[in-house]
Amino acid sequence: MMSSTRIRLMSCFIFVLAPVISNAGTIRHDIDPAIYTYLGGLPIFDSVGLIEGQGTGIGDYVCSGTLVASSWALTAGHCIDQATSLDFSVGGTTYSADAWEYHPGWLPGNILNLIIGNDLGMVHLSQPVQNVTPAKRYTGFDEVGKIGLYAGFGSTGTGLTGSTTLDLQKRVGANAIDSYFFGDALTSRDFLADFDNPLDPTDSLLGSPDPLSIEYLIAGGDSGGAVFLESAGELLLGGVHSFVLGTDLVPDSDYGDIAGSTRVAPYNDWIDSLLALPASFSTAQGGATLQIPGSNQFAMVMDPAPGSTNAVPEPPAGALVLSGLLALLLSATRRRRQHQQPRY
Repeated sequence: MMSSTRIRLMSCFIFVLAPVISNAGTIRHDIDPAIYTYLGGLPIFDSVGLIEGQGTGIGDYVCSGTLVASSWALTAGHCIDQATSLDFSVGGTTYSADAWEYHPGWLPGNILNLIIGNDLGMVHLSQPVQNVTPAKRYTGFDEVGKIGLYAGFGSTGTGLTGSTTLDLQKRVGANAIDSYFFGDALTSRDFLADFDNPLDPTDSLLGSPDPLSIEYLIAGGDSGGAVFLESAGELLLGGVHSFVLGTDLVPDSDYGDIAGSTRVAPYNDWIDSLLALPASFSTAQGGATLQIPGSNQFAMVMDPAPGSTNAVPEPPAGALVLSGLLALLLSATRRRRQHQQPRY
């Protein structure tokens, strides 16, 4: 569907402490990149697919999503609230979408979404997927302390460079879920994980400073992708990629930045309510159950040009204020980083 020579990445709604709306992930600079793409190709991650969309005022863009039923994909709300058309590629086939809906608590164009959360959307496919098993969803309220396996498409780079290159390959990496965001296990809508720096233990704001062997952070184009959590020997869909906090005010997913993911468990009832809808509806018919959302001034777009050094637009003033508030909240309970990792 991508007719433009320059497609856009739906930044995981990128603010600035700064957040960005999330790419296919930045990796450790000292680990073979092929490991991450190899993991992305494993059959256990087949349910994660690529969303290609066209949107009001933004043209062509890419996000990620996860098949949760034969005709439904779960993604981020900011990936669809400007959409005029959507395609979902999974299992080697591309499916057009005939309806989509973001969570009723998601507020397009509102800077408070960073605190409010609800960054989820559901995409209905015009034909059921036959050759991919939908992901099972996590139901626990105990994500913090677990290791998440993060999957998505989009730009990549290393912790030293940040996100630089768009290749639309699926990658999977790991990160420890460090904390909930604005709440606790029962009230928070998001969880956080930071990109620990193997060269500098002070370049870690949350949790342990020790990176995992396949440490990873989401970036633009990863938006809507999956965080899988282990439960009783199974990998279950526990989170949806939502935003990146650039703790150095540059949300490029380098070392020290923080990924925010929308928790799945608090929204399972809403997801089930859409899965229970009859299969006959379509936005092309009168009285359709789902709507095509309107414009969203809040979503930011990253320039996916390979090697770009200015992919993230300047943050709005409101985001800077919010970033300062978050930094103050975090510093009350976490030690501050002593210095920033230089960029190369």
